[in-house]
Amino acid sequence: MKRKILAYFFIFNFFVVLSFSLTYKEALNIAFEKNPDLKSMKEAVKEAEFNIKKSSSLFLPTLDINGRYTRIGVIPEFEIPGMGSFKFGTPNNYDFRLTSQYLLFDWNRRKNIKRISEKGKELKENSYISMRKRVAYTIAALFYTYDILKESKVIFEENLETLRAHLKIVKKRYDAGLVSSYDVLSTKVQISKVEAQLIDFEKGLENLKVSLKQILGIDKEVNFEGSLELPKIGFELSELLKMSLDNREELKSLMLQKSLIDLNIKIAKTSLMPQLALQANYQLRNGMLPDVDEMRSNWNINLLLSFRVFDGFNSKYERKILETQKKEIEFKIKSITKSIKADLEKAIINIESLKKSLKKEKEKLKLAEEAYSTVLKAYREGAVSNIDVLNANSNLKFAKLSVLKIKNQILQEKLKIFNIIGFEFWRAK
Repeated sequence: MKRKILAYFFIFNFFVVLSFSLTYKEALNIAFEKNPDLKSMKEAVKEAEFNIKKSSSLFLPTLDINGRYTRIGVIPEFEIPGMGSFKFGTPNNYDFRLTSQYLLFDWNRRKNIKRISEKGKELKENSYISMRKRVAYTIAALFYTYDILKESKVIFEENLETLRAHLKIVKKRYDAGLVSSYDVLSTKVQISKVEAQLIDFEKGLENLKVSLKQILGIDKEVNFEGSLELPKIGFELSELLKMSLDNREELKSLMLQKSLIDLNIKIAKTSLMPQLALQANYQLRNGMLPDVDEMRSNWNINLLLSFRVFDGFNSKYERKILETQKKEIEFKIKSITKSIKADLEKAIINIESLKKSLKKEKEKLKLAEEAYSTVLKAYREGAVSNIDVLNANSNLKFAKLSVLKIKNQILQEKLKIFNIIGFEFWRAK
């Protein structure tokens, strides 16, 4: 007996470990931590941070150490009477150099390069935030889809129970000789159709679990828990448009790209400007007269002025290209702004229209319920055929589904508005 209890306990815990339920916010926290695409974007942000440090190194002096050994086979030598012989070199030549150079003035080129790196990091961070929002909205869509499939499944299960109850009535009437076998068969066919549809719902629900597991970046089986509740906001177009201009990452990215182009234009304008650098050299070598075998040191300091007079109009056309790119971005910003406004207008119109449709569909549902009740009573009295009952039952089922569908469409439109304005509704309290 103890072994059986332990076995049941093990099996229960095994499935608890392999499968767990998640609310929307719990799923979101796991996705933000484990989603592979978000992990990749985090690494891109780290890369941008290293680029900033790399550009900062331009403000530091460079230091080079070089060493050279040269072997000379024949050494020039001459003799002066009364003074001895003199060598103009040594077979083994050593030359060590230490060179340091620092750029004193470059028309803020290094400063602008560093600012470009900083803007690049902002772009990466903006892309990361945008990816987080896409993940959040994708999970929200999965939760909504799961809810509507689950509620639709309930409607079909209730419909199946209704049909099975009706089949019992049909069989009684058939046994009494009041109806033909066709009534029994047609009812069974309708039951079989609903059962097949329920299998499709089960498949859809399981596929959604797989999709959720994939976006969370985990291997454990997961279940949806609870429903997603959206915060209430007003649907004033001007206010929504203002929020979108503040929150949309696409617009922020374009503005950052525009500022990057401005910095590159500044750099291009200084490409033909002179640069001033300070260079210090220290040398340790042999081969210098009069004692060519002795290691001697020497040092010097230089001011270097570099000035490219002509670059084949490269900088000129580089500026023109950058200015054209800037205009392209400005047009994109205007286009996206207009698109956002149009999308918001459509979503608001759709919500108002769906609310009116929902009111009508609720009226139809009430009529469908009354019609089914009336037809079922009439069938029991032999006043109508079984086909009339099945049609009324089907109409009732589709009326319930229609109401559910429109409710979901309203929620989807609201979610679309949040997405359009870039609102992080999961942070709202």
